[in-house]
Formats: sequence, structure tokens, C-alpha cells
Amino acid sequence: MTNTNQPRRILVAPLDWGLGHTTRCIPIISEIVNSGHSPLFAGNGAQLSFIEKIFPNIEKTLLPGYDVVWPGGLKPFFAQIPKIMRAIGDEHRWLQKQAHLLQLDGIISDNRYGLYHSKIPNIILTHQLGINTGSGQVANAMATAINYKYLNRFNKVWVVANPGKVNLSGPLSAPKRIPDHAEYIGLLSRYADVGRLPPTGTRLLILLSGPEPQRSILSDLLWQQVHDMTDDITFIEGADVVRTATRAGILHFGRLAQQELLTHLRDARFVVCRSGYSTLMDLTALGRCALTIPTPGQTEQEYLAAYLSGKRMFGCIPQDGIDLGGAVRLAQDAPFEQPIPQSDFLMFKPILKRWVESL
Repeated sequence: MTNTNQPRRILVAPLDWGLGHTTRCIPIISEIVNSGHSPLFAGNGAQLSFIEKIFPNIEKTLLPGYDVVWPGGLKPFFAQIPKIMRAIGDEHRWLQKQAHLLQLDGIISDNRYGLYHSKIPNIILTHQLGINTGSGQVANAMATAINYKYLNRFNKVWVVANPGKVNLSGPLSAPKRIPDHAEYIGLLSRYADVGRLPPTGTRLLILLSGPEPQRSILSDLLWQQVHDMTDDITFIEGADVVRTATRAGILHFGRLAQQELLTHLRDARFVVCRSGYSTLMDLTALGRCALTIPTPGQTEQEYLAAYLSGKRMFGCIPQDGIDLGGAVRLAQDAPFEQPIPQSDFLMFKPILKRWVESL
């Protein structure tokens, strides 16, 4: 163990499937900085640009992502598996070459399976231990076994969940058997310190995110339908897209910085969004009710949307044949519950502190 007074240099590298993995690393990075240590953020161009606005003073380095697209359905995804495997190999080779030059004391990888190292303490963040393929128990067991094979390459697995009876990820994060080196660290949200406040306004917020081309497909569908509604609506693309509303009461934005987005989230009386795990954690931290629309064929989002709808924590509708106005009217009258305690968002802090001090 090195001198505990010596600042540690820690690589933080999230997956690039949308910005969800990047946003949930924000509290990790903040805690590292606040503890007097030095995070080094690694990501693709979009991730670097996003993090630069929040942490302009930390070091950053370019690391190409997996660059996966999501046309819909599992078959097109499986066709990209060779590309994903190459990306995992490429990032592992990158780490072997760069680790000494970067003078790393520790590595935190968010779902990037190639960022393990034999001589540098390393952790992988995930909320999926068990994999739901949507193809039955045999396929699920096979996918989970493959997942564990990759997780076992890391020194530790930090599970972004609370294993209690009430959680946001259900059996995905709490299968019957978990890896021996897994530890639950609670939830991660960039808005955890804000707290749960009543809405300050009456607007409906449509918040889009996730992989292309499904993000654009849903955006086009919803943009057409919001013009048939009478609600005041804030429409956030989550992409560099410009649209012009043809009726009063509609505000459109492409991308928003973290604090600007928070303003609209706090103002919103109700939210429509994807069922991505990071988005759900942010909404839970703020105490916002939402109607979720899972990305078609993305089995994790479909499972989460159905699971949380069954727990009456969020609403859920499919993208196919969507009637936004009718769905929102029904969802707004539903008695949604927010049983997740705020303490779930604080669990990671002592765990991260202990690990950093052990380096």
C-alpha cells in the first residue's frame, strides 16, 4: 500500500451506449475529486465533450467506444457482437500500453469489459449480473454465464443497486448466485444531492436518450403527436437536432447541460422517457413520476419497464402504436409510488473511500 497522503490517480471509463453510463459516473468522479485524488476520464468524443462541461479541470483522454447502433430487435444486435468483441480486445490492449504512461493507481470501468489489469487494482460497475435475453431461461443462463466469465477478470464487481426487496433493477442485479467478488454500492445519480422536491411547474417533459436509430424514430413519432395535444410541453431531443413547433406551448431543445436539464426536471409535473437505468435513477433521486417507453428489442429496458410498472413505480407503454396523449392522461392519474430511500444514493461513498485508501 502506498502512502495514504499521496493522491491516487484513477481511471474512470464508462461505456458509450448513449450517455447514461457517463452520467452515472458523475458522482463517482465528484467523490474522487472531493477526496483530493485525481480522476482521469476516458471516453469517446461525445463523452469527453459532455464531461468537459461538468469537470473542466480534470484530465481526460480519448478512448474509442463500442459504437453500437440499435435498429431494433436482437438479430441486428447479435450481428454486431464481433465488432463488440474487437472493441473489448482493443481497449484491453490500449490499457496495457497506456497504464504505465498514465501512471494509474486504480481503474473504474463502467461496463467496459476490456479494462482489467493484472497489476493495477480494477473495478467494473454494472447493474446487470443476471442477463434477461427475452428468449427464455436457458438463453438467460447461458448469457449470464458468459457475463460472469468477463466479470471474473476484474478484481471487484460493484453492483449499482441495493439488493433489498425494493430496488430499481429487480432480479437483474440480484440473481440467485452472485460473484464472490461482487459488492452492492447502491444507486448512482448526478442529482442525488438535489433531493426530492415537488414540481415547480405544470409542464410535461419529454426526455429522449439512447442509441440510434431508435432515438430518432421515437422522437419523430412523439414530435408529431405533441402538436395534437393541448399540454404545455418541453421536448428535449438528447441530440443535436433543431425542430420548430407549429403551436404555442411547446419548447424544444437539442442537448442541455446538466444544470439546465435539472431546471426542466424540477419544473416538470410529469416525464416521458426511455427506461434506461441511469434515467430511472435520476428520476428516482428527484422523486419524479414518469411514463417509460423502452427501446424496442432492448431486452433490459423492456424488462425494467415492465418490472417497475408492476411495482407501480413508473408507467410503461410500448413504442409500437403509441398514443402519447391518451397514455399520458391515464398515467398521470395512476398512484405511482417512490419507495426507494434517498440513503440508497449514499451507499457508494464509504465503499469508494475504502477502496481508494487501499490503493
